[in-house]
Amino acid sequence: MKTTARERKVVVRLAAAWNAFLELQGAEPGHPDDLAEFRLGIHLCQMVVSHRLAARTDPETWSSAPADPLSQIDAGPITVDPS
Repeated sequence: MKTTARERKVVVRLAAAWNAFLELQGAEPGHPDDLAEFRLGIHLCQMVVSHRLAARTDPETWSSAPADPLSQIDAGPITVDPS
């Protein structure tokens, strides 16, 4: 299974955002953590896109998250059926 055209468009735009941000480095003053934080943000966005593919490939494993993920914080461990 492959990514959709729309997902690829998002990934390409994330790469463009990263490249544009790199152009800011040195050109304008910023915080020393800016690069690492922006990189983390890009990686988190890429992860969300990749989870869409995972959910289509194996919906039983990847599409079972609750509508409100914060509702799981105090719910105890999440179990997964290994079969």
